[in-house]
Amino acid sequence: MRVVLVDSPGSGPGPHWSSAFVAELAGELTARGVDVLQLGSRVSPGSPLHRVSAAFTDVREEVALTKALRHESVHAVVHAGVGARGSPNMLWIGARLGPTCVGVVRAAEVVCQRGDLVDRDGSVCTAIDDPERCTWCCSGPVFRRARPDGFRNRLDLVVAGLQAAATVWLPDGDDPALLERVGVPRRALRSAPAEDLVQVVAAELSAPRVNDPVS
Repeated sequence: MRVVLVDSPGSGPGPHWSSAFVAELAGELTARGVDVLQLGSRVSPGSPLHRVSAAFTDVREEVALTKALRHESVHAVVHAGVGARGSPNMLWIGARLGPTCVGVVRAAEVVCQRGDLVDRDGSVCTAIDDPERCTWCCSGPVFRRARPDGFRNRLDLVVAGLQAAATVWLPDGDDPALLERVGVPRRALRSAPAEDLVQVVAAELSAPRVNDPVS
């Protein structure tokens, strides 16, 4: 059994939480006898907020996943940090090529370009489906203007990937209603305590499926 793990670059200067999550999950799966392939985004986490499409494009990562799925027997694809920069298409690609796909997310990173649902004035934001407000929030001076269609496209792509997932995991306390509001199906949403999430996802991935061959 082989599982492909994908992390995300995030928007800050330090490592994104998904990097540590993927590293810990890789160790847990390996201990369970699962063969693991890790893919990491090459997109710089320092892309300015107004350059929406630049922050959510990683063709090399998408090509690497496609090659892995075409030439290897892969049981599942896990993308941690969906929405936190990098390619939004990894789960969609995985689902089209056959493996079970699992997302591990923070709701704010899915719905918000900033990743925290706090606007540029420091106020809590609830306008997750208002690209005009996102344009105001993520734009700088005249030569650093975002475009509303960039935010529409970003959200459509991120949600399309999550719609392709068999399961979308969130830590307890996160708000699944935010994801339902933008189109992630309720049937896919699951939650677990943050400290148990690696173990829970590892158990899901390593459980035998009905059609798995008996060794």
